[in-house]
Amino acid sequence: MFIKTLLLLMAADVLWAKHIAHPENRIIGGSNTAIEIAPWQVSLQGKNKTAEYNHICGGSLIRPDIVLTAGHCVIYQPPEILRVRVGSSNKNIGGQLIPVAKIVIHEDIYINHLRNLSLHDVAVLRLRYPVKIGPSAQTIALAEYEPPVGVKALTTGWGKMSNGHKAIILQGVNLPILPHSICITRPAANDGNICAGLGDTGACFEDSGGPLVVNKRLVGIVSGGSYTCDSVTIFVSVPLYHQWILNAIDNLL
Repeated sequence: MFIKTLLLLMAADVLWAKHIAHPENRIIGGSNTAIEIAPWQVSLQGKNKTAEYNHICGGSLIRPDIVLTAGHCVIYQPPEILRVRVGSSNKNIGGQLIPVAKIVIHEDIYINHLRNLSLHDVAVLRLRYPVKIGPSAQTIALAEYEPPVGVKALTTGWGKMSNGHKAIILQGVNLPILPHSICITRPAANDGNICAGLGDTGACFEDSGGPLVVNKRLVGIVSGGSYTCDSVTIFVSVPLYHQWILNAIDNLL
């Protein structure tokens, strides 16, 4: 899934007039990762027209009943067709399955598919009931400060892999945090983003919404990158949206 960078996981377009969007993202250059390494990782799944659930995006458990993800993952999707799988490295089996009850998307979200651009790409989901916390299912704290340049950060997900196949087992890779001066030169990046990766490792389709973690604190949300998954990965900065996230949680309670 960590193919060579990350694609802007907003493969949902108006394609989703029928039912569930399928953002295509992948992690490149990664390896199989036990869920205990990233127990906050969830698989966000949507029900299709045949009533089957498919993985569409990643997310992070920030409270037993709250998941943080990318706004473009849920912008076209009603909560009643969404669920999360928590506590399993396999996106298809195991762990806990919990329906999504409510969604709050950033009020200023902007998505431009032609420019591969998303702004304020953040959403908070309330689950119908809390996750049972254990070794394979744990919450993660929100970072209040952005990580220093050069620090290695862990990102995980079930997107497409270097061989082009979609991952069934969770993939993980450590990416170096890039200077903001480099990040802002990327067409899909803006002041609300953190960039990481070297081009041969990163996130891609269906990794969207997943975590970027430093010292077990959530610093970023997978948001976008190049259409060819061979550039740096772009993450929403969790520290920048920290207060908005807290306010959104209050609105969901």
